[in-house]
Amino acid sequence: MRFIIIVFIFLSLIIFSSCEDKKSPTKTKVALIIGNSNYDGERLKKLKNPQNDAIEMMKVLKDRGFEVIYDINVTESKFEEHIKDFNRRLSHGADVGLLFFAGHGVEVNGINYLIPIDAKLRDKRDVKYEAINLNDIIEDMKEARNSLNIIILDACRDNPFSDTRAVGRGGLAEVKPPRGLFVSYSTGAGNVALDNKKGENGLFTKYLIEYIKEPLTLQEVFRRTRTKVREKSNGKQDPVVYDKTINSQFYFTQPSTISKPKEKETSLTYRVGTASKNGNYYKVIEDLDAKNEIEGLKFKPHITSGSLDNCLRIQEGKLDIGVTQLDVLELHKELDDIAILAQLYHEQLHIIVRKDSNITNFNQIKDKRISAGEKKSGSFVTGSYLYQLYFDKNITNPSYTTLSQALDRLKDKKIDVIISVVGSPANAFRDELNRDRMNQFRLIPFDINIIQDAKKITYSHATLKYDWMDNQEIDTISTVTLIVGKKSKKYDKKMQKFIKEFNKKYRDELRAEASKDDPNKPLARWRDIVKTKLPKGIEWHSVVEE
Repeated sequence: MRFIIIVFIFLSLIIFSSCEDKKSPTKTKVALIIGNSNYDGERLKKLKNPQNDAIEMMKVLKDRGFEVIYDINVTESKFEEHIKDFNRRLSHGADVGLLFFAGHGVEVNGINYLIPIDAKLRDKRDVKYEAINLNDIIEDMKEARNSLNIIILDACRDNPFSDTRAVGRGGLAEVKPPRGLFVSYSTGAGNVALDNKKGENGLFTKYLIEYIKEPLTLQEVFRRTRTKVREKSNGKQDPVVYDKTINSQFYFTQPSTISKPKEKETSLTYRVGTASKNGNYYKVIEDLDAKNEIEGLKFKPHITSGSLDNCLRIQEGKLDIGVTQLDVLELHKELDDIAILAQLYHEQLHIIVRKDSNITNFNQIKDKRISAGEKKSGSFVTGSYLYQLYFDKNITNPSYTTLSQALDRLKDKKIDVIISVVGSPANAFRDELNRDRMNQFRLIPFDINIIQDAKKITYSHATLKYDWMDNQEIDTISTVTLIVGKKSKKYDKKMQKFIKEFNKKYRDELRAEASKDDPNKPLARWRDIVKTKLPKGIEWHSVVEE
């Protein structure tokens, strides 16, 4: 058995690194690449793929402007020598550092170790003296204070101390990344995967290199690699992601340096309405584009104000499809040329106030300074409708901002209440990076029974639970998120096939992937499967098989 793990650790130590990337695309990039195959210890068997993986990684990174320190089958002393050389280069002006290691790796007492070929391991107490502590490498990278570091481990994690060759529970220890790190395993912590005996490279490294060659962000490289590995291993190798990065982008292959081949006449790119780039809608479309297996069909997300804006643009022919809320279609009868292509997930109503506020219920927000999202957003449509129903008037002091902006304004006491419709757990509310900010706020409940007329819209009872609310359950309502298109538009056969495949299998596959992720990571967009009966007057598009 060989367990293949890939760990990306994305350390954005300079808060404006993304801005600097735009100004200086020719950054200094240093890579240390080690591949260990020829182990000679009695407990460490030889491995087929690591030195091949290292060779291919060395080639692809050199071609992309990395200064490469490269070696195969290294001893402990040689390994430490290369690490010192790597650290010196990082500390002398390098902007990006990358470590790639392929070979044996083990976990002992919660610490991950990379094993040189000359390690003599009689029992696990020898490991800390004979192997390289991964935590030390991470700490060295932090101290270098360069703008970005990436660590990639393609490590066999068999246990050299038992017949099953797995230390303790088997597999490397889970990494709990601090702020600014992006960590990914090719299979969940503590799990094992079969060696790729049919190829010259490990399964994950094979597809990783393939996507490194494309003009994709670091996150998108891994997203696509992850999807492909799960597919090719029939679900046996199940990658997970722990993402704590902020405000950073990195391209192995710069988009501006790629000569794009001329697309065939049959190639189609669909313009898709989302909302802000940081929201779930935008990521939904990225997920769909990565999942799409239909040649010649692509989805390009367009940033908009949100649900209502997407529908209006679709009717005007400015977008091809978009993401929206079901209640937006129910409340805006002028959207009579919009039809449903797919149901996605539930979004919940969040009503947020400061902790020191005397507001405890919805009926106390009358005439308060309220942010309900951008104009033409789904949050604004829902919030305005419920406010008008309850108080028989429009919101008196509206503030049209994004959710992130609204949270800052609430903290600074420039507004009193936020009304937001977003899938729970919401990124802005759950992410560890926002926990200190969210501890200043609290949620207030909403009971659909207090507004009988609201029952005419397809709202469902829901509850919210966040750690910054001490996991107290808060009553609220939810609506359904949809992919919609123009009812009168005849979509081509490629799009028809994609919609049918999405409703038939893609959605279930995305949900299965999400359920394997870090349970603390907000992936509301795929956590539940929605099959809601459509209200009167709202129709499926003709391309959908009911």
